[in-house]
Amino acid sequence: MLYLYLLLNKFMLLKILIENVTLVYLAYNMAQKRWFGQDKMLKTSITRDYTNASKLVIKYQ
Repeated sequence: MLYLYLLLNKFMLLKILIENVTLVYLAYNMAQKRWFGQDKMLKTSITRDYTNASKLVIKYQ
């Protein structure tokens, strides 16, 4: 029973981590849209995001 609880706890922590990472990722994209405009953001977001903000996003996708 305790093992099940610990396993569930780990999953909850992972879920919270993933949610936080996606929030950071979305906020970063929004900021890029605001600063650079739509078309430029689409070109630069992949290189920029995957170096800075969302290393964890790549791992968990």
